[in-house]
Parts: sequence; structure tokens; C-alpha cells
Amino acid sequence: MTVLMMSSCTNYIKVIDSKKISDEENSLSTRVIDLKDESLGLNFYGDYEFENINKKFIFFTNSDIAHLLGNLTKKPKEVLFTYTETSIYNNLAGFFYENVTLEDIKKQWSQQPDKDMGNGLLYRYTYKDYNIIDVYRQQKNGVIRFIAINNPKSQKKDQFELENEGIFFKINTQLWTQ
Repeated sequence: MTVLMMSSCTNYIKVIDSKKISDEENSLSTRVIDLKDESLGLNFYGDYEFENINKKFIFFTNSDIAHLLGNLTKKPKEVLFTYTETSIYNNLAGFFYENVTLEDIKKQWSQQPDKDMGNGLLYRYTYKDYNIIDVYRQQKNGVIRFIAINNPKSQKKDQFELENEGIFFKINTQLWTQ
């Protein structure tokens, strides 16, 4: 009951301070996410919003995110929230688990990862009607986790997969080669 009360008060749909470090003619935007004792640079397509929240484009609730986070026992620090105002309607949240390894993550999942990149893991699953892509990357002092959620009313699963393939493996290939 206490965990439920704590998670229901947490707001995961909020502006998170991520520094913009470059903008390539509005097609790509590079952001730096601060983690404990290090930072991580990520590229995003130019239509991802970081500075404001328009609830019209947010289709999940705080309790949905709390549920998705519940598959791991350690409480993370939120380090990212972003979304698009386009028809793709991709919502993306990021969390940092201090002093956790990818092996710790694997032990807490009941399924094998859909993709193992050596320094990262990718899981695909559904929750309610949402398609979820859950990506983990080993950092120096822990693991960063990205949860991508689609709006099944506006986006087909293959569109969602294509969008996130682009985000995680085309414009951010440096994540898996370092």
C-alpha cells in the first residue's frame, strides 16, 4: 500500500533538464543527460519536445509508468521525458539506476532480451494496449533505461518499431560502439 501511495504521487510527465548541445538544421537535436559522475549525449529527431508539456500528446498516466518501472526492485532517478506532436505520438522516458549492472537487469526479467548489444539490452512487450520498447545501456556507475511507449490509436506497431529503430540504432549508433 505504501509503494502504491508513493508511486501515485510521483509525476513522470515533466520537463527534465537536458542540455541542448547542437541542432543540425532542425532535423536532429543532440541533448546531454546528466548521470551520476558522467553524462550521455543522445541524438533526437527535431520534432521531439523537451521544454514544455502539452498533455494533448501524452497518452499514458503516471501510474502506467510506475507499473512499468515496477518490474525492477531498485528505484531509479528520472533523467528524461520527451514526446512528439506528430502523428507518430512516441513518448519516451529515461531513468538511471545507480550501482546496477545489465546482469542485475537480466535477473529481474522473466524473458530473454529481444536484442543484446553487449553494453545494452532491448526488450519489447505490451502493456494495456501500448507497445513498449524498453532499452537499457550500461554506464560507468549504473544503467540508463529508456522506455518508449506508442499510442496504438494513432500509430501501428511497425511504425513504432521503425521510429525507435531510428532513435536507438541509426542516429545513436555511438551508444552501442562505446
